[in-house]
Amino acid sequence: MVRRGRSNHGQAVLMMTLALFTMAGMLALAVDLGWAHYLRQSAQKAAEAAALAAAQVALNNVGQGSTFTCGTGVTCQAATACATPVPNPPGGNLDNGCLYAAQNGFTTNGDSGRQSVSLQADVTTPPPTVPGITVNYWVTARTSVRMPMLFGALMGSSTLAAARATAAVLNLSVYGSLLLLNHENDCLPMESTNNLTCGVDLLVSANNNQGHPALQADGGILLASQKNGTSADGRYAGENTGGGLISAPYTYIRGTGSYTLSGSSQWVQTPQNNDTANLFEDPMRGKGQPAPPTGLSDVQVPGGHINGSSDPGNPLVLAPGNYYATAMDKQGRIYATGASISISGYVRFGSGGSGFGSYVVYGGVSLTQSGTTVTFDPGMYVLAGVQPQSGKPGQTFSVSSNASIQDGTAGYGQNTDAGEIFIFTDTNYQGQGQSLQVPALVQAIASNLQQGTTGFQTGSSGASVNLHGLNAAASSLPASLKPFAPVALWQDQANSVVKYDANGNIDTSCGNSDGCPNTSLVNNQSPQLVLQGSPSFHVYGTVYQPRGAWTTIQGGGDYQVPVQLIAGAMRVQGNSNFSMVQPVTPVQRRMVALVE
Repeated sequence: MVRRGRSNHGQAVLMMTLALFTMAGMLALAVDLGWAHYLRQSAQKAAEAAALAAAQVALNNVGQGSTFTCGTGVTCQAATACATPVPNPPGGNLDNGCLYAAQNGFTTNGDSGRQSVSLQADVTTPPPTVPGITVNYWVTARTSVRMPMLFGALMGSSTLAAARATAAVLNLSVYGSLLLLNHENDCLPMESTNNLTCGVDLLVSANNNQGHPALQADGGILLASQKNGTSADGRYAGENTGGGLISAPYTYIRGTGSYTLSGSSQWVQTPQNNDTANLFEDPMRGKGQPAPPTGLSDVQVPGGHINGSSDPGNPLVLAPGNYYATAMDKQGRIYATGASISISGYVRFGSGGSGFGSYVVYGGVSLTQSGTTVTFDPGMYVLAGVQPQSGKPGQTFSVSSNASIQDGTAGYGQNTDAGEIFIFTDTNYQGQGQSLQVPALVQAIASNLQQGTTGFQTGSSGASVNLHGLNAAASSLPASLKPFAPVALWQDQANSVVKYDANGNIDTSCGNSDGCPNTSLVNNQSPQLVLQGSPSFHVYGTVYQPRGAWTTIQGGGDYQVPVQLIAGAMRVQGNSNFSMVQPVTPVQRRMVALVE
């Protein structure tokens, strides 16, 4: 029995030894698998950081408006290993990508020559690694590391952890039917010319109309003010005080902002706070303003009146040019009067056969007679200032009853041409680094032509408006205007109580990170845009105002159209049904995102 016990003991030791070897191997394999997983994650993290950094710097260099082309600020190359060491400061946007890979632990020939990092980039679309998407620019980063393994070392092998990531500059839609940009300290005379209203982005003092909501925004509402009733004036970012209904699938209010209801007022879908800062920024920031037309012929309008045709099938065609009213003094000299140009009969602003025409009108436009019909071909229409009226801003575009403004497009879905953009400004307008070319005769009275109340003052019922914003897909649309599609109405960023810089960003040069006041504004009532909420008023596309301006919806009626409205604030009054159908083509911004 002793002998048998010793034999059993020896067998147990042998079995234990074999088990230990097996367990050690399994442990080594587990460590190898975990280590390989960690290496792959590290390589992927470094590749993503490199691709994102390189693409973001390229976007910063190009901005929102210019075209992406290979050059100094936008490096294009086949897959190329990062330099060792990486230049610092970087010599181009891809060097930034290499630096970010290094910060995440990966460099070419790093870790005793086991690592590799390469970048590939171009402006072609789609990226080779991600077919089926449209991009402005793409960067593909590849990282790898070869490391010996514990279990694999028994067989003299190692593992290769490799990763690939592609980042691209994309055009992404800015969703929301109603984007109101004013901050809590932005003050406007939106309720009274004698008093300023501060931080109230949305004020609905209207009743429902024929059972329909006073305000309906199918694409959602964004309010950038943090007013929440705690300030001395007791105001809120959103106020519904008229007894009407606000209907939207969502309402987001920046930070600690809030809303209030009074009486029988309702707000479908309770507004929620949101801390995503860039949701509430001007979606046009960084784009600057549309470049003004150049090289136009001067067109004098004697007496300031254009008498159109009486035949609707054969309207008077106006060629592109600079239009301004003139008169003759006693010495027979012609001078510019600055008066509004009145139009009667049937008139068409033609594109001059180019598919996209440009017009600048000084002094404003008025449709003076019932039955007047003005057709606008695809083009840019700059309304460059209007004379003030009794100390108040003049009206840039007034329309009498039973007059019509149209562009010949029957419906939004049929808009296949380049569309129109109306720019409401004065003689000091600048866009994309270019100034408005003011005719010599107009220069003598340029100071009299000031920022006017923006929009189409359609007066009583019967007037109709049918316009479509810019169509980026149209071949005749100038490339410089594509970043502004689908804007139909554009208010000069200089016509605001908040100062913008030349690049379309809020100016903070005064030291106020929230923005500087615009001290050059001639009249603080001019940043108003008035829209008539009637069934015959249709603007398809985007209506844009800068932060520090406001829109007034007035009058009754039933307005239903796919419009996206961007403004500082909005006031809805009267018996209204202002229904903003989900935008078909919202404004877009360039953004960087991982696509692989």
